[in-house]
Amino acid sequence: MISRRFERLSSTLLKGHERSVKAKFQIIYSIFIKGINISIGFVQVPLILAYLGETKYGIWLTIGSVVGWFSFLDVGLGNGMRNQLGAALAKNDLTEGRKLVSSAYYAIGLISVGMFVIFAVANQFIDWETLLSAPSGLLNDLRLVILVVFGLFCLRFVLKLVGMVFMADQRPALNNVIVPLGSVLSLACIVMAILLDARPTILLVGTAITAPIVLVYLGASFYAYFGSYSKLRPSIDLIDRAKIRSLVGLGVKFFILQAGQVIIYTTDNMIVSRLFGPSEVTLYFIPHKYFSIITMGFNILMVPMWSAFTNAHEQNDVAWIQKTVRKLMKVWVGFLGLSVLLVVISPFAFLLWVGEETASRIPLMLSVLMAVFVVLNTFTSIFINYLNGVGKVQVQLLVMILSAGLNIPLSVYLGSNLGLGSSGVILASIICLAMFAVIVPMQYSKLINGRAKGLWLK
Repeated sequence: MISRRFERLSSTLLKGHERSVKAKFQIIYSIFIKGINISIGFVQVPLILAYLGETKYGIWLTIGSVVGWFSFLDVGLGNGMRNQLGAALAKNDLTEGRKLVSSAYYAIGLISVGMFVIFAVANQFIDWETLLSAPSGLLNDLRLVILVVFGLFCLRFVLKLVGMVFMADQRPALNNVIVPLGSVLSLACIVMAILLDARPTILLVGTAITAPIVLVYLGASFYAYFGSYSKLRPSIDLIDRAKIRSLVGLGVKFFILQAGQVIIYTTDNMIVSRLFGPSEVTLYFIPHKYFSIITMGFNILMVPMWSAFTNAHEQNDVAWIQKTVRKLMKVWVGFLGLSVLLVVISPFAFLLWVGEETASRIPLMLSVLMAVFVVLNTFTSIFINYLNGVGKVQVQLLVMILSAGLNIPLSVYLGSNLGLGSSGVILASIICLAMFAVIVPMQYSKLINGRAKGLWLK
């Protein structure tokens, strides 16, 4: 019986277009890998919360958000390389692919060095105590923490390009294994610090969380470029300024999209900290982390889709694209039901996870709004991955500029002026995301049915 079930499973996995089969296996690998990462993330929260306390943990979460803002400064080169490398690999043009990879590393390396030098100087003049609403007497400590974490971020900024190479080759599982490995090492470092009764500082926690992932990315780069991806190994001799201009041409559009995403997705911690204090960031983060199960679970399905859509578009396989989108919509309905279930059990889950003292102060409305946010986010991701994969992002740009400009003032108005607290901050993000939920399915429909004209085609 077990043998027959295994045969049926193998038959299902091997059924369909080669592109679909590749995506299925990558999804299965990613489920296992992401499952480990999600589990570690949930274990880390109560450990670090108990180790640092609510205020220091809230400060660390806000620092992480601030440093994350700089991720969009690759001016979209990473995603631009992913699209063009995916097209080159679809044509089996490895020479073109290696030029693209070499040029992308060169450009992002320069950006990373420039970014660190400018930040290191500016860091000496920024009053982080005021900006983070931190207790007095922490200014020098905060400057050191942020400089160390930002330096590690700059290294990761360059090294993570290897993940884009894996993604362009429709092998996201290789990219997905990097972060869980880093998370395992981070958790080990934190546990060791607790067992050794090390003084609980934000610097220690920040270094323990950010340094291991840099080491894993470095190892992954050696594995790739001196192994199965040796034909794409970066070389100074193959840096091509024309390729950089080409990557920037498409990359600038992704840059604007990334900048908007930073505002919508990562400014919330800073806004909550400024309006309500660092301890409130912790209460905001817990339901955000809880409902990220939905986002991360759905992203496992979506990660291989971007490059798969690029491949299908290059081969003009419209039927495969339509069939895949219909399947993804059916899966999304299942995640919608799971989101409702998570809302219902959220008070009990928080109680078991972080304890009564913290769980009792998280309003149910905040959980409901977090669920709405992730449901909208997963819905739009289906169509955004298609549009990004085929490079039709002009409409997204316009919507992103509008929603990004609206997000912060609307968050302040709803959270502070109307007295909705941190629930008002996530409500503002929902309103901004709702614009995408209306527009991007319309553009997909027009493109896939050959009815797109003017701006819809760009």
